[in-house]
Amino acid sequence: MAGTTILTMAHYFSQYREELTNKNRELEQIAYQDSLTGIANRGGLILRLDQWIADPETKQMTGVFLDLDDFKLINDLYGHFAGDAALCRIAAYLRVSFPNALIGRTGGDEFCVILRNQSPGLSAKQIMSALKQKIEFTSAGEIHTFTVSAGYAHYPSQASNREDLMRVMDNALYEAKLHGKNTTIGYHPEISTARRDRLGFNVEKMASGMLGAFLI
Repeated sequence: MAGTTILTMAHYFSQYREELTNKNRELEQIAYQDSLTGIANRGGLILRLDQWIADPETKQMTGVFLDLDDFKLINDLYGHFAGDAALCRIAAYLRVSFPNALIGRTGGDEFCVILRNQSPGLSAKQIMSALKQKIEFTSAGEIHTFTVSAGYAHYPSQASNREDLMRVMDNALYEAKLHGKNTTIGYHPEISTARRDRLGFNVEKMASGMLGAFLI
């Protein structure tokens, strides 16, 4: 009798532990997955990127920040359902274009792709090829297109840690957007100075009340 009771308790304990593990897995997925696109959210991306950086098997990485050109216009012209469709489409497109990469949505219409243990030259070629394309999406039975702007940088030659990598990627994306739509630019040291100069010029205009001060 006692043996049967112990076996029954062990069975229920094992079942409870399995249910708890599944629940924790579900909660982790909610915490680190973007609910709209199904890819990693910002927290999930940072968590995985930190793991890659800490992994001795990681020799080098190339990271890309990108966002959709005229995303607000898509929402304004076709509605937020169309905007959501465009975001889901770019997430799916990135998965196909970069099958072994870490991909995440870092907020709004901004996305990040991290390529691991691939040479800077090969990574740049893959990035330029994938992101120069017009991308189609369907909403309410109509086909629309959009392009993206992107900036990329290399670890560890251009960044010594995750914060530095994300900063130089962001600087490169900013530079790409200054050059117009559907542009992809790799980071180089002069970008940081150019960005500060552009910002300082506009701050001066803002302070003096000159026309165009908000065209930053």
